Amino acid sequence: MEAEEINPSGQFTHKMFSVGDDGRDGGRLNGVNLKFDKRTDTGHLRITWATNLRTRAHNNRGGAQCYWELQIDSKSCTKPSKIGASMHSQNNDNDHVPVAITGWCQGIKKGPHTLSVYITRSSGNSDCYTGWSNQDYMEVWEPTKQEQSLITYFQKTGTDKGEDTSDNIVGMKFIKQSPRSILRILYYDNLRVIGSGKWCRWEVKVDGRSCKVPLAGSVHTNNNDNDHYPATILGECTGLRKGGRKIRVAVTRSSGADCHTGWTPGPKVMHALIEVQEACPKILGCAVPGTCEANAEQCKVCMIGYNLQNGKIDKCVMPVGAASKVSAYRMTRKSTSQGGDQFTVIPGRTMKFVKKKTSNFMKLTYVDNLRVHGNGKVCYWRIRVDGRNCPIDIWNGKHTAHSSDNDHTPHALIGTCAGIASGSHVMSINLWRSSGSDCYTGWAATGARDAFFMEAEEKDRKSVV
Repeated sequence: MEAEEINPSGQFTHKMFSVGDDGRDGGRLNGVNLKFDKRTDTGHLRITWATNLRTRAHNNRGGAQCYWELQIDSKSCTKPSKIGASMHSQNNDNDHVPVAITGWCQGIKKGPHTLSVYITRSSGNSDCYTGWSNQDYMEVWEPTKQEQSLITYFQKTGTDKGEDTSDNIVGMKFIKQSPRSILRILYYDNLRVIGSGKWCRWEVKVDGRSCKVPLAGSVHTNNNDNDHYPATILGECTGLRKGGRKIRVAVTRSSGADCHTGWTPGPKVMHALIEVQEACPKILGCAVPGTCEANAEQCKVCMIGYNLQNGKIDKCVMPVGAASKVSAYRMTRKSTSQGGDQFTVIPGRTMKFVKKKTSNFMKLTYVDNLRVHGNGKVCYWRIRVDGRNCPIDIWNGKHTAHSSDNDHTPHALIGTCAGIASGSHVMSINLWRSSGSDCYTGWAATGARDAFFMEAEEKDRKSVV
């Protein structure tokens, strides 16, 4: 568990909005755009779009493919790659699913720009759909040089692999700068399994070992579907030594399952991303962190009852015998299977956090394995704070057309929440459904379990453009 606040001298531009039901099969999406100002010529841009997408065959026969590409000023990102999502379904599948696209773009000049989304498809039989039972979220973050120095990423298109098992389906090397830091690891890719009652499992490992809570995503299908869908695996990895490290994504399966990793057809917009953010170690008792230089972390102000001791690494010290408790802003835990169809709060999906300033807003993220089962059924997941919806509701739905489907897949919900007072709060996940829907949260293919992840980041309004 860890608290992280974005550097006020950086740039963070965001937008929460409703797309409505947009059934266009090609062209630029109306209203799905974000204007931002880039502050430097050399800075990297981290781009996020959380939405709901669907691909189906118009005539309920054969395969269908739709492609969504994130573009800046109506042009593709070229370095390190295009940014987007590709989806494939076949026959009479009609799955509306939550999708969170994250990617990096370099070589964008200083000044005003516009982020937008462009849709293409494989043929006239492909029926694309954007925005369904959800609120959309877009974000552009330009890290400062100091922030960027703590981030390593690998991003590439054309990483398609058909191996059913592998210890290294895709990977990346990086250098961990501090022995005490916590790694926030994200893996975004296109994952697929074919078979009847079959599963494939993708796990992010460091130096060939699982994290304490396995950062994994299990994908299950029940009816020989051929769903190539984007997926996000996200969580923390702790206890790793300083120095050179290597991430490898391992694939395992149930007997007879046909797994596929990465899928880059047509315009080649679907990219794979592995990202490591090295989070500054939390100084126990620190209320206002200072600079975050590896092995030289500073604190400006300690919490009430703590005394500040300045040094190469600052300390906040409490008198002997006093309690010492710090609220959490991140939580990575092993998933617990929750088969309930409706929960005011899904068991285990709660996290306490402390907000420093009323004028700031919170960015909230939830990643878990979600499923809906039934004929024409839908389940909805929502992020709440203190049992209340955010002013712009953070929710997303997952729809299936046929009870023969039984698709368990990892998904991410992301959004911002304003109007929260300073002080202690509780982030929680709410679940509800359409009548008769069979919902499931937190399925994992093996007894090792997969991680679910919750995050509350406080954003200083001075960093927002």
